[in-house]
Amino acid sequence: MTPHPDSGAAGYPPDYLSTLPSRELQRIMHESPTLPLAVLRNQGGFSVDYDNRRVWRDCFWKGSFAKDTLLGWEERLLTPIHDAGAQYTGGRFWKRFELHGDEARAYIVNYGVGLLPGRAVVRPEVFASDTRPYLRTGDTVFLLTYLNQPYRVVHDLIKAVDPDNCIGVMHLGSYPRGRVFATFVMSRSNHPFEKMAIPDHDAIFASNHARAPLPAELEGRWRGHLVLFSHPERALHHQFNPPLLRLDASRVGETVETRMRTGLLSSRTRATFDADEVILEHRSGRRDHLRRLDDETLLGRRTRAGSSQVTLRYVLTRMR
Repeated sequence: MTPHPDSGAAGYPPDYLSTLPSRELQRIMHESPTLPLAVLRNQGGFSVDYDNRRVWRDCFWKGSFAKDTLLGWEERLLTPIHDAGAQYTGGRFWKRFELHGDEARAYIVNYGVGLLPGRAVVRPEVFASDTRPYLRTGDTVFLLTYLNQPYRVVHDLIKAVDPDNCIGVMHLGSYPRGRVFATFVMSRSNHPFEKMAIPDHDAIFASNHARAPLPAELEGRWRGHLVLFSHPERALHHQFNPPLLRLDASRVGETVETRMRTGLLSSRTRATFDADEVILEHRSGRRDHLRRLDDETLLGRRTRAGSSQVTLRYVLTRMR
């Protein structure tokens, strides 16, 4: 396997494989040995990669179909990937794995049919044929077969190409036969800061990595994504965080003048620099509390007048 040049020791960069077409993914799958089955297990860990501005939650693997397939085209139509900001793929499905002896059990949710989850078993299998362009004779591969209808007509062949990324091929029909339907990627759940969920925001806002920005660090134009979803361990709905805020800050003498826009509403605010945060006070009495993560990122939360209750959370990224 030849990792992408920007990858670290662990392997491919987050969401890089989801940018590749089927042929390239199958080539990587053909050339790569798979890691042991235990790598599939989800342990529920939470971590923040501050250097790369990314949140990791080991609650499931998000799945994305190759971009040149019909399902991949539909996925990118619903959740387009923009050139600006960090690479991100929201996914078309997710799979959670638990180990049971020498096999894994999978719980699978396909977006759009969440009320009908799939249940599957995964076992290592030595591939005995050389008729597939994505596997070699004698390769060990993970065979995923479904236990419930209407999914039993489907089986997947999967390789874990690094600790956080898998490549698989979905087939219609029974193993070892079956017709290739689509190539897909599974990545351990992760997302850039702009796609935070509420628990991510609360944990990072309260961490030692966040601090009050200095006046010079606040100055500039900022675009804000609302943080609305509470359960990143159940779904990836936070991939739809809407960019509905705008903050403009400029220094005038010893003060900083700010204007906050939320949706269509805009108001001037007065900035107060405290030891732990910057407070933007609206004429209505509402307050925005800002903390800095790095040169490109501020976290904000809004409270009602005379209350400490948080009514809004958001992530601000510097506009260039």
